[in-house]
Amino acid sequence: MRKKRVFLMMFLMFTLIVSGCGGGMVTEPLEKVEVDQSQAAQSIQGKEFDLLLQASQAFLAEEEKTITAEEVYEKVVLEGDINYLVVDVRPAKSFADAHIEGSVNIPYALTAKPNMIANLPKDKTIVVACSSGHTAGQTAAFWSLLGYDAVPMLNGMGGWNKTAGSALKQFDYPVVTAEKPPIAAVNTFPTITAEGANDLQSLIIERAQSYLASGKGPIVKANDLKDKVLDGNDTGYFLVDIRQETDYSKGHIDGAINIPFQALADVESLKKIPTDKKVVLIGYTGIDASQVTRVLNQLGYDAYALFQGMRVWTTDEEVNGIAPASAEVITDLPVKVLQYNLDGGGGGTASCG
Repeated sequence: MRKKRVFLMMFLMFTLIVSGCGGGMVTEPLEKVEVDQSQAAQSIQGKEFDLLLQASQAFLAEEEKTITAEEVYEKVVLEGDINYLVVDVRPAKSFADAHIEGSVNIPYALTAKPNMIANLPKDKTIVVACSSGHTAGQTAAFWSLLGYDAVPMLNGMGGWNKTAGSALKQFDYPVVTAEKPPIAAVNTFPTITAEGANDLQSLIIERAQSYLASGKGPIVKANDLKDKVLDGNDTGYFLVDIRQETDYSKGHIDGAINIPFQALADVESLKKIPTDKKVVLIGYTGIDASQVTRVLNQLGYDAYALFQGMRVWTTDEEVNGIAPASAEVITDLPVKVLQYNLDGGGGGTASCG
């Protein structure tokens, strides 16, 4: 097969942006350079993990971001702030039944499709909404890795209106204060390949497509974790508490090691995580853990988030580090209903009621 060749106009400004350096404007473009796509793909072969690791470190080094339903309502619905776009990643039927005014729908399974990504604005804050906040957290992390300003909405549509999302159920499961003995940083890193990728962006997208196509569930529920790990002694799980050390020391799930959110992609931290176990990430709300879950899965780990985090594992606020889950659920913000026949048949246009 003949090698496909493309001609790319390369600008110095583009080079500066990609390399992360600052610089002044350049008015004279560089000459056209012939680039062999197959050679470009070969140039990242064997470097996939390192490239993704660097991108993951940059993302996790930032302050963990979420936005509340109240903030979205005020900025998007009441003020009509054009600097925000709400993207609802729930299934089309759920979106049609109840959604935030002005939001658009990209179902979770389609969030790594290049044509969907191409329509995302780079000059706006993308608020990602789902049912509970978990797939929104994963999607926001993925789009952030691609350079978008994406932030998940806390509690999802369940925090917007009780009829539109998932309710939170709390437990009072046991916690311990004793730290797990130090884990040796001796594990090897996963081996990943992405044959169709020729740069970091296409590598991130290909890894996301592979993850979504696997059909893996994004979460582990608190009762399942207790039954399987604490009561059932299932050794196939590895627990990582990503909260700050001060909160971890006040109480954590027995057997969980502590690697705070921002340190999780550090080389020494990753060497503590096995590649042959299901890694359960335990955060404050679960949305924080979901963002790390996507990062680890793209790096080749088998990772899941504890559904709704420590706030549903125990009602003890001293251990939670946050307010009880029930206090964060909003039940009366308005939703729009899409008047459209999603099953097909007949004509007609979509309208909101």
